[in-house]
Amino acid sequence: METIKTIATKAPQLNVQSMTSLMTNKQSRTLQILSTDSTEIALNGVNALDLIPSLPVKGETIAQFWAWASQNFGVTYSDIKMKLFAEAIRNDGWSEERFLRTFSWFRKNKFNPAWTEFDWFNYQIKVYPNAWYKKQVNDLGDKANDMIESYKLPNGNIVYKFVDENILPFESLGTIRAQINSESNKMIAILCECGNVVWIRKRELIENKKTLFICKNGAKQCVGKYTYEEILDKEKNGEANFIQLVNEEHL
Repeated sequence: METIKTIATKAPQLNVQSMTSLMTNKQSRTLQILSTDSTEIALNGVNALDLIPSLPVKGETIAQFWAWASQNFGVTYSDIKMKLFAEAIRNDGWSEERFLRTFSWFRKNKFNPAWTEFDWFNYQIKVYPNAWYKKQVNDLGDKANDMIESYKLPNGNIVYKFVDENILPFESLGTIRAQINSESNKMIAILCECGNVVWIRKRELIENKKTLFICKNGAKQCVGKYTYEEILDKEKNGEANFIQLVNEEHL
């Protein structure tokens, strides 16, 4: 049985500079596609493996897979198959992270020695834009919020995926349900037209969208001049002199 070192000498040498350029361009295109929030992307998503920061896949890493496959399946694969496989990986701009994650998936799911490179390219971890999340809520109802989690990418974009065993190396925002519960329990300070400050739970605003808040200033009762939509607009625009969000325990 050939050693990894012997196999590595047969593998095509990967041009690191060329692969880094391929990876960077592919990541930029993927982010650009994702930011369009189009109907097509909402349906099909993008491969999160193309977004994970990583160095290009090393020839030694490909050789490790080759040695494992030969030993595991008891097959001596031809040098030409190895060359074509490595070239396909290189030409598609694979990162070390993508290769290792795909290798891990391959070991758990592929048991046929007659595998092809298409098995590797078919594996994806799909993430989606906000339009996809909205469609899931429309199709599945409120239960979708327990099934979907979101991540913040390094460029600030928020992406969504179904909860599964795949944990992505981005800032996790948790399930949508957890986010809703956390956000709705916050309190908003509202400045009434009489000059009084009224505290109201954000959940109460969400549940009573068409109502105005009521300010009780001593014996006098007055109605605040801002509607639900106006309040959330002020919050979104960061007008802290008007309202601010705080956690309930800080009150």
